[in-house]
Amino acid sequence: MYRLLFIPLGLCLFIVSYAQGTSMITLAQNNFNRSIVELAAIEKTCDSTRILPISIRDNLTIPDAQLRIALTYFYFKTQFDCSRAGVYRYLLDSAALSIVHPQKAKTLQDGHHLVMSTYIQLLNAKAEFATLPDGLKKKLMAMPIFSTPFDLIPSAHQLLPVPEEISENRSTTVRSDLRVSKFLAPPVDPAYHLEIPQP
Repeated sequence: MYRLLFIPLGLCLFIVSYAQGTSMITLAQNNFNRSIVELAAIEKTCDSTRILPISIRDNLTIPDAQLRIALTYFYFKTQFDCSRAGVYRYLLDSAALSIVHPQKAKTLQDGHHLVMSTYIQLLNAKAEFATLPDGLKKKLMAMPIFSTPFDLIPSAHQLLPVPEEISENRSTTVRSDLRVSKFLAPPVDPAYHLEIPQP
């Protein structure tokens, strides 16, 4: 009698376990999908167009190479700090989905590299930032202007000189273009200006 009861009971446990597993996969997938949408929204708010003012140079008398290291570090630091909560949520939901649905583990792992790219770049920038003098690091980290996201490329163009070889190559390339009728460059003009007549 006990044996006859054991078979239906075992089948019942299997059915319950299967139903719970299916439910968990659906729930984990929904959570993961939601975390992707939330992370995208967070990263959009972190994508700042703020350009650091040139007045920063008035308070910093440091070599261009050190300022370049600092700008790179604070750019990735503020980007990651801004999106940290969304990244953590994504990684948690991704890990949960890979556990309850192992067939998706490889695909999810590939996505981790993309989501973690800012953090990996931050680690690299942080290693370079660590080579700066301690006093300079403390001064830079105490500056509020470096505490929120900013647009790296235009900020670097404003605060750092264009290497002479790059500037000369750029000028030569533009001047050799037959479509350009007028071209002004530093030091004649504070910025690069070119005119191309339209038909």
